[in-house]
Amino acid sequence: MSHIHSYNEDVDVTLFHTIDQHAQKVPMHNIYSEDGLMQYLSVPIGLQDKNRNIYLARSVIAFLSEVNIARRKSTYNVARSMTEIIYGSPTDSFRTLCCNAGIEAEVITGKSKGSNYQPGVQEEDCLQESKWCAFKSSGTWHLVHPQWAIVSMYGFGYGGQLIEGDGRINIQSRLQVHGQTINAFNDFWFCTKPEIFIHHCYPDNSDWQLLPGPNKTSGQFFSIPFLQQGYYEAGLELLSEYSCSLSSTKGVCIITFSDKHVARNLEFSYTLTLKSGDISGVRWDDLSQLVMFIPEVDMYTFKINLPVKGMYLFEIMVIADDIVTNASCADFKITCTEACTNCRKVPFNVGIEGFGYGNEAKKAGLKHPSEKTPVLVLNSPELEVGSDCEDEIIDFQIDSDRVNEVEFTSDIIGGVNREAVRTSTYVDGEKGRLVVKAGMKKTGDFTLAIKAREKEQGADFKTVLNYMLTTDSGEREFYRKHEKVVKQRRREITKEQKVVDKTRRKRELLMEIEELNTSTSALW
Repeated sequence: MSHIHSYNEDVDVTLFHTIDQHAQKVPMHNIYSEDGLMQYLSVPIGLQDKNRNIYLARSVIAFLSEVNIARRKSTYNVARSMTEIIYGSPTDSFRTLCCNAGIEAEVITGKSKGSNYQPGVQEEDCLQESKWCAFKSSGTWHLVHPQWAIVSMYGFGYGGQLIEGDGRINIQSRLQVHGQTINAFNDFWFCTKPEIFIHHCYPDNSDWQLLPGPNKTSGQFFSIPFLQQGYYEAGLELLSEYSCSLSSTKGVCIITFSDKHVARNLEFSYTLTLKSGDISGVRWDDLSQLVMFIPEVDMYTFKINLPVKGMYLFEIMVIADDIVTNASCADFKITCTEACTNCRKVPFNVGIEGFGYGNEAKKAGLKHPSEKTPVLVLNSPELEVGSDCEDEIIDFQIDSDRVNEVEFTSDIIGGVNREAVRTSTYVDGEKGRLVVKAGMKKTGDFTLAIKAREKEQGADFKTVLNYMLTTDSGEREFYRKHEKVVKQRRREITKEQKVVDKTRRKRELLMEIEELNTSTSALW
């Protein structure tokens, strides 16, 4: 089953392309009546196909998307009975055409998180009165948001004091931007799983939540994470606190996602905005970066250091191979009641490349790092330059087929008194291991960059992973504690999914029994 859509695996999604193309070429004479239109739209669809209702509903959405684009350019010369279909509400038109095709369909009213919504806000004034649809196929109701399926909004932006974006301090005031609507077919809102739909739309009649588990209360609707299309398309799972409204601890907040697909190249961008609070007393020259991004092989973590008390918004965007644009992923409200006293701990403009062992290091042939956290704790030297301290070692296994292909080096970047830190790198050919040493002559915080290049190509060295160097062992303990939280959350997710799968399977069995009884009755 799709991780986004509610139809079963036996639905031929490759047929959707044919259906969409056919719907976009509807001749003018076919839109003089609902019957003529639906006869045309049903041409690519088999009469006895068990998923016929899915395909017909898809053809209706594709048609509504096409006329929504075309009517901006020209006026349709249609019968009066069809005027309301073409120029009316997409939701009402979807239901009307589905019913004409013999599909049971309903219009659902409720509230949605539209353009005025901001995560963490509890007032219903920030929600929009909305309506969407459900249609039935093989005994199962499927949710569709016709308006969102044919019109998308781009360029929306929260107002406030922008502090950081993509690893760079960038102070500027921003006004809220409402964005603009673009007529485009968005498949995401066709047969969207109820457990995804509920993050955005709350029906007046709770029966229409159609969730495989317990219904959500209105309070839960406000508090659940504001997870958006890019989150689901990228196949992410939120492993940190499951809420859109987070609170920092001693000025630090952590957000972690797992990657369900693993080993894919996911790229992220983000913005940190202060909505309320006073930053006038912050010495920005002492800060290079507030958000520490940690891209692991199967997890992505944002550690956010907050310099002043106040309310913040943290917006995350994601890019994946199968996501064309920089898609909105998740937005969070963060409340800070105690400012971070050690914001300097995040060194030094490595940007969205991030800290710790991740896919770039894996592609370079490195595996099994001896230090699992993004922090390498060094022995603490005396404060005077010139003192010495024993080096700490971090090592990696190198893939056997990459040992002779890749060359490695290391460097210290950022920070004051770089000359007070040393690093060296060598490959142990017999054991097939990369060994990196680092030591300090003076206490401070630095970044250790481990770099690689293909030997034969003679290209420049490229950073494949960074470690934060520090003498503060508490920094590493912070990540180890967070690792325990993540493991607990994984166990909870597994348990919740088992309940959902069991409930869904029970419903499917009941439907199969009902269909069997109906068939048996027909025989008698």
